[in-house]
Amino acid sequence: LDWGYAGDNRPSISPPNRNLQVDKVMNDSVNLVLLHLSQVDSGKRLAKRLTPLEHNEFIKPLLDDCADPVLLDIRDIPRVCQQIQDDWQTVGLNRMTAWNLTSCIRERMQAIVDGKIKHNGGTIDILVTGCEVSLWLAE
Repeated sequence: LDWGYAGDNRPSISPPNRNLQVDKVMNDSVNLVLLHLSQVDSGKRLAKRLTPLEHNEFIKPLLDDCADPVLLDIRDIPRVCQQIQDDWQTVGLNRMTAWNLTSCIRERMQAIVDGKIKHNGGTIDILVTGCEVSLWLAE
């Protein structure tokens, strides 16, 4: 999905996929490009970045509908917070991801100190992106 910019008629599609059909949806305000997994060469970088939505132990099934999903979420906060705390006590994905991130940051800082990376006042050392609730990491 590409919301683009006002007056932008060219959707943002990476060069290897620019041959794919672009459909306009939502009153022509969104560009939709469909790419079926069978069209992706498994040796390409895109295939390595895909997250399987089926048969993936880390993708949880949707919960059943309920009368008040907000209340259900609020009641679930203590359990979820405890689960997050417990997850950090074992060698899980959170700890491995944090370790890998700090290793990358340390390597980059050392490369700057060693002069392997040119550095000035306008240099961006680390750019952290994510959805709103995950940007606490940047702070």
